[in-house]
Amino acid sequence: MSVKGFGKELRLLNQSDFDYLKTGSKSISTKWLRIYFKPSKNSLSNSRIGLAVSKKVGNAVKRNIVKRAIRETFRTSEFKDKGLDIIFIASPYIFKNDSDLSKIKSNIRKAVLEALGKC
Repeated sequence: MSVKGFGKELRLLNQSDFDYLKTGSKSISTKWLRIYFKPSKNSLSNSRIGLAVSKKVGNAVKRNIVKRAIRETFRTSEFKDKGLDIIFIASPYIFKNDSDLSKIKSNIRKAVLEALGKC
């Protein structure tokens, strides 16, 4: 596992990985995110994540901010060692009500930690 980066062993990489989570997975919804999770099909100790951030969220800069915030929160959480496959789907309303970037990142972190706490 790479120390600084977000290596391939921590990501859902292909369509079959995402399809695996479509059936029989548990889900959690918060104001900012919807999260689907299930035990990893690779039976590894590392959890793997996939991100779905549509263009409705905003331009590329805003979408990348959301993805970075989710990845960083996941990377620093204890859930990266739980052996789960997780998909994070960002709500298009993240940037609608607020333009303060630090507050948005804080809200994303809270939503990720809240949702992961329910896993």
